[in-house]
Amino acid sequence: ATEDDPWDGEEGLSLDLDLEPQPASNNAAVDDPFGMDLSQFERDASPLGGPAVPSRPTASPLSSPTNLTPTNATPTSAAQNNASPIADDLAEELSGAKPVVENVQFGFSCPICEGRLVAYMSEVGKTIRCPDCHSDIEIKAPPKKKPTRTIPKSEYASFNLASAEESSHYDPQLPKKLADDMLAKAEKELEAAGEERDSSYYDDVPQIGTWMKDVCGFLIDARVIVRIVILGLVTWVLVSGTTAAWDFAEGNLAGMVALMGMFVLCVLVGLPATAFMSVSGIAVLEDTVNGQSRIESWPDLNVMDWIPDTLYIVSSFAIAGIPGWLAYLIAQWAGSPVTVPLFVIVFSEFLLFPFILLSELEAGSPRVPYSKVVSASVNKYFEPWGAFMFPTGLLAFVAFLLLVLMDAFGPVMDAFCSLALVTLAFVYFRLLGRLGAQIATIDVAAMRAKKSSDLEEDAA
Repeated sequence: ATEDDPWDGEEGLSLDLDLEPQPASNNAAVDDPFGMDLSQFERDASPLGGPAVPSRPTASPLSSPTNLTPTNATPTSAAQNNASPIADDLAEELSGAKPVVENVQFGFSCPICEGRLVAYMSEVGKTIRCPDCHSDIEIKAPPKKKPTRTIPKSEYASFNLASAEESSHYDPQLPKKLADDMLAKAEKELEAAGEERDSSYYDDVPQIGTWMKDVCGFLIDARVIVRIVILGLVTWVLVSGTTAAWDFAEGNLAGMVALMGMFVLCVLVGLPATAFMSVSGIAVLEDTVNGQSRIESWPDLNVMDWIPDTLYIVSSFAIAGIPGWLAYLIAQWAGSPVTVPLFVIVFSEFLLFPFILLSELEAGSPRVPYSKVVSASVNKYFEPWGAFMFPTGLLAFVAFLLLVLMDAFGPVMDAFCSLALVTLAFVYFRLLGRLGAQIATIDVAAMRAKKSSDLEEDAA
């Protein structure tokens, strides 16, 4: 004690109170005599905006130990008296009273610009701004996932195995049975292959109706009919006029003049008609070689364009008749009848004309009457040539009969025979085109390689 302290001393004022410490009360009314909810005040005053942990209640120095609890009140447990807001929230979350929102990220598209956005489940119902189009978009809940069925282990294939009692024992005859089954199956396959081979052999034989349709079906085309009519009428006029002028010219000067006039008419009309027939026949041949059922590449009306195709026909016809004309000269020198050398000329044209024409067309020049491809087809693949020669022989026989009819009957029969002869000429070029299509499939290089290998094997 100091001198400046007036209270120090025996005579000073003594504030020594004999107060007993009071225990902390669990009653809110006692702790808060003014009726204020201190827990709510502490929660609102929390700097984090969340529930604040209430401080431990302390005894008020002014409170009295008087028990204010009614005598008829039911005593509460210590857990109820110590309840707090945090405990209440945790209890509600654990009991499922409040839905727990998972912080799951999901994506969705902007309905304005189709831009891709990302949000969380906790943001559902809020509004965000699209970074691309700057539109305000309300976040909607994503669609629920489809439930997937989980297969229990009891349904796995490994659990469906047969029991040991149901399993069969080894059969010693099983290998023999399997071998017999394989042999029987192979035998059936061989029989089926043989039947198929036999049927295919008969299928290769063309039917008459199908063959006639393929060969003569193009004649029903209107353009073919017009050409046949035009060429038939020209042939009829020239043949009938020449025959009449020849008969009238015997011992008559006027008849000789008429015959000379018909000769000039044949030159002026017959040559263009021959050229037109030649280019039409080449068109039929080429389209048939290309596999077309209808003739499309008909020549136009430019006469100068007809000259190349006409040269092919004239050159082939002239070269094919050389052996026949030589035989005719030899027969005349030997004094044989006229019919014999004429027959030789016709036969020479029949055999050599298709060979020479196809060779010239394959070589691309009317001055080359020989082709290795056509020659190889004659040597190695004579079947197409046989299929061509037989119907063309029938056509030649029919043409001979038509010529006989033209000589025996009048002008009306001449008109009919002229149309028939032109039709036979178109059919002839159609058959020649089918032969050319089969020859075009021959590989001459492969044939030469095979021939050389055969020669080497023979030499070895």
